[in-house]
Amino acid sequence: MASNVQLLSVKAPPYFCIMWLNNHIFIVKTKSGEIIRTIVRRFIVFKKCLFTAVVVATAVVMPMKAQAETNLLVILDGSNSMWGQIDGKSKMETAQKTLGKLMSDLPADTKLGFMAYGHTKEKDCNDVELLSAIGKDKPEMINTLIHTIQPKGKTPIANALKKSKEAFKGHEGQHNNILLVSDGIESCDGDPCAVAKELKEAGLDVSAHVIGFGVTKEEGKQLTCIAENTGGKYFDAANANAFNDAIKEVTVLAQAEPEPAPEPVSTLAFEDDFKGKELAPHWDVINPNADRYIIDDGKLLLVIPGQQVMLAENPEFPNLMKTKDAMPDGDWTITSVVDFELQTASDKAYIGVMDDQNGWIAAGIYGQNVYGGCLVKAYIDKFEGGEHTVSEEMITSSGSNKGYPPCVDDFKAKGPMTITFTKTGRDYSAVVSYTQDGKEVRVVPDPVKMLKAKSNLFVGLGQIDSGAYRRDEPLESYLNIDSIKVTENK
Repeated sequence: MASNVQLLSVKAPPYFCIMWLNNHIFIVKTKSGEIIRTIVRRFIVFKKCLFTAVVVATAVVMPMKAQAETNLLVILDGSNSMWGQIDGKSKMETAQKTLGKLMSDLPADTKLGFMAYGHTKEKDCNDVELLSAIGKDKPEMINTLIHTIQPKGKTPIANALKKSKEAFKGHEGQHNNILLVSDGIESCDGDPCAVAKELKEAGLDVSAHVIGFGVTKEEGKQLTCIAENTGGKYFDAANANAFNDAIKEVTVLAQAEPEPAPEPVSTLAFEDDFKGKELAPHWDVINPNADRYIIDDGKLLLVIPGQQVMLAENPEFPNLMKTKDAMPDGDWTITSVVDFELQTASDKAYIGVMDDQNGWIAAGIYGQNVYGGCLVKAYIDKFEGGEHTVSEEMITSSGSNKGYPPCVDDFKAKGPMTITFTKTGRDYSAVVSYTQDGKEVRVVPDPVKMLKAKSNLFVGLGQIDSGAYRRDEPLESYLNIDSIKVTENK
């Protein structure tokens, strides 16, 4: 009994393993990419033991966005006026009961903190206390602390907001929220609106949501500005039902993803669309053979003869196109649109960066003869210190019983492809993409790390072997490069 397994693995937290097996989908959430691979290996062994099946697994890497941690600091008004009644109950009793429900409704991974003001002394504008630091206590403990508050003193809102700034130290870049519950305005000559603005400008990514509980329209204006100046929301709760509705909405707001960070700014550093009649002067051609490259119809055409030609440690590698100017010092992306006409299923298109043939890293496409069949893969190849480090991912293949003409023909049918090669720090990643049936297909090898950056952009076409298995077809292969550009990423 044969089985057909396809694996989609995600290698950024959280991790998911998605398997397609005999028209059934299995989704496994895991803690690491290693666990994904272990699951697959064990699954394949299990199938072989029970059914003596031959299992072929293919992997596609798709990054998922990591969610920021969510933090919520509850600030409760403990001033004397919270003894005032609404709907037959003190405002404090209603607040304590409804905040207790908030503690149970929030997702378990929400980190909570609790602060109160005006709850220990009658006339002290410094009566602000952080009773539980963010992430220190579980919701049940926070709920207990909330129920210990007895209204007593003044309303130092500005001072409380200043101290909340200290409470969020160390949580920069996370999804930070304040829930401020107050039944009145500042009573200690502070300026809550100005402090709220300072809080926003401190780079702590804090949004303050404010519930004005039983306040007048004029009092509500001061409380509204706290929310507006921090990107939060103000709720006017005239009664217990409105207070409860406001808490429900804060539960949602506290979990909402913040606005995405701005996309990295990319600056065009180099571009060639090969529109002239000759190769532009910004290229050097190492070991030129004018019979095997040409600029024609807006493309650079490279031709490789039917013989083995490898780039690594090969000072005679023909028609190696290398830019005269160095690559940007920081992060960058190379994007090239190519049409690769494989003829021998043993050809290799290089687009990358190098010092020389002894030190380089490239991405691209290559074919490989395998027992009378062939494989065509996207790859990243690092050559340094006389050794290769290769990461690869399948584009198409054919088994030994079919030979490689079907494999080559299937690859040709995919048409032009875009090779995207990106340096981020010391990590190098690549994507080979093309359009099939109106949809984009992305083939993504695993990233490769290189400690020392290489200097110059290069393109080339090599051949892994002579293609001796295919004497009935032309042995030359062709690489058409429609365009290539480099953007500097900041």
